[in-house]
Amino acid sequence: MLFGGNDTSGALNQGLLYYEQLVAHGSPRIQMQVVEGASHNLNGDPKGYEVTKKILLAQLKGPNDIR
Repeated sequence: MLFGGNDTSGALNQGLLYYEQLVAHGSPRIQMQVVEGASHNLNGDPKGYEVTKKILLAQLKGPNDIR
């Protein structure tokens, strides 16, 4: 889960509640990150875009990839 720290839409608060429930129920692969200074539209925000890209590329690479 990825949220903008400057998001004023309420998504951050709702996301935190959802994240807490997933963790409480033992969801095995849940992660959450707040991009400080980013808005709700993470892909349209330079900071949000870079963090999103970094996360997605790391997921594609995988833990056993030696590239």
